[in-house]
Amino acid sequence: MTGYQEVLTDPSYNGQIVTMTYPEIGNTGINPEDVESNRPWVEGFVVREAWGPPSSWRHVESLDAYLRRYRVCGISGIDTRALTRRLGTGGPRWRSCRRPTSTRIASHEKARELPSLVGATW
Repeated sequence: MTGYQEVLTDPSYNGQIVTMTYPEIGNTGINPEDVESNRPWVEGFVVREAWGPPSSWRHVESLDAYLRRYRVCGISGIDTRALTRRLGTGGPRWRSCRRPTSTRIASHEKARELPSLVGATW
């Protein structure tokens, strides 16, 4: 596994929010040859900078369009390397992604209902 498309479609990331530390993600777009399964499995996708229109001749859609089609919560403009360092020292945490149509209170309640990560294996 080498790229963001493979990470998004790898079932081992089911339900997780994945943070990519490479500064620019999305430049090659999405193409059917590079998927690990027929849909993304991540709950959320965090990147430093989401690349604009794909530059690869192999792409069939942009990363943004792909995430929207499968209703995967994505965010950009985050210092992903700092976030990764913080997660590395503080350990993983349960989080949930909030859609624009949901309330902050509902999102907090959803996150509180998740089981503890202590002893969890992936």
